[in-house]
Amino acid sequence: MESLARQLNAIAHRVGAIDLAPVSMAEELTRVLLAIEAVNRALANAGQPFMAAEA
Repeated sequence: MESLARQLNAIAHRVGAIDLAPVSMAEELTRVLLAIEAVNRALANAGQPFMAAEA
């Protein structure tokens, strides 16, 4: 999960730095977001919601 969050952050920074991001970046961002949502849902259904470590 931490890896997905880091990946999401990296993609968001790249997209934010570009005036017009390519479709491939949007698709990559969507895949990461869907993966994060799936992990969150699975953890919540198992009664163990994800809690990010304090930085």
